[in-house]
Amino acid sequence: MELDTVGEHVPGFKYYIMKYRPVDLGWKIKPWFKIDLDMLRAWYSDLERNFSDCKFVYGDNMDAWSDDPLGDDTGRTGHIMPPDSAWYVLSYAGTQQGALPPVNKGIIDRYKEEWDENDQLNPRYCFTGYAKEIIDSMEFPVKKIQVSSMAPGHELILHQDSTSWIRFHIAIDTNEYCYWEIEGERIHIPADGWVYLINTSLPHRVYNRGTTHRVHLYGKVNTQSIINAQSGN
Repeated sequence: MELDTVGEHVPGFKYYIMKYRPVDLGWKIKPWFKIDLDMLRAWYSDLERNFSDCKFVYGDNMDAWSDDPLGDDTGRTGHIMPPDSAWYVLSYAGTQQGALPPVNKGIIDRYKEEWDENDQLNPRYCFTGYAKEIIDSMEFPVKKIQVSSMAPGHELILHQDSTSWIRFHIAIDTNEYCYWEIEGERIHIPADGWVYLINTSLPHRVYNRGTTHRVHLYGKVNTQSIINAQSGN
């Protein structure tokens, strides 16, 4: 199967609103393997307590960008990002300490070291303990690991991701009004201790319409490795 790794930008939208030829994996979202949710929640509590310097809060760290590449309050050209949405960047190939923006587009010079785009895990100093054990146990190559805290009102408008890598997500905390919408189908990822694979090459949107933050550990999974495993190669 030839993967469309280039795609094309959709005119009039932020840089990340792309159109790709989707990969047919035979599913949209599926459970991959089980983890210990209590241990993951304890790990997240430790992350918040011991590595708060690494927490990138959208509204507090706007000086990281020369030109904000992410948010659009209207949702017409890009994602809606409430100011209290936050990320922990756990994979980063540079040496910058502290809070890092979740993407490397439009960032100021002091962040312009090698990002996590070399197909390696590149664990940061805040990436330790049980979450690292989960990632190390994965059977497929993974990269660009982050924790996102999606605030109420946060919405990712309709878009596709590159077909080279799809996503895995683990819900640490969520609410019943957090949904993915993939090819028009609404899907809720529960905090049930499962690691979920998501075919993000398909057109999708994500939103939190609840009153609490949705906290996920997530990252990229190599698509070709999944295809090979499903075909028995």
